[in-house]
Amino acid sequence: MIRQGDVLLVPVADAGTGNTPRADADIVLAEGEVTGHRHFMAAGTAAFLREGPGVRQCVVGGGTTALLRHDEHDPVPVVPKIYDLPRQYEYTAGDMHQVTD
Repeated sequence: MIRQGDVLLVPVADAGTGNTPRADADIVLAEGEVTGHRHFMAAGTAAFLREGPGVRQCVVGGGTTALLRHDEHDPVPVVPKIYDLPRQYEYTAGDMHQVTD
């Protein structure tokens, strides 16, 4: 598993040779509501496979390690695989809410 701030990447499968990311723009995995900073990977290194209510998956492929970036954290290398992106939640005094920067 790979974690950076409020982003968690859980590997579920090898990327395989047919999963070369072709995203034309950076993929944003999370964006801070307060700071506006974002957790992202550069275009061409990763792409979303599925994105919908409760389900998000991305692929890092093409035989190249991607970098998960954020203005307030060191870059984290992400090896070629397919990853689930579960939403992060925190519990405070009986209240549950989604984690945001």
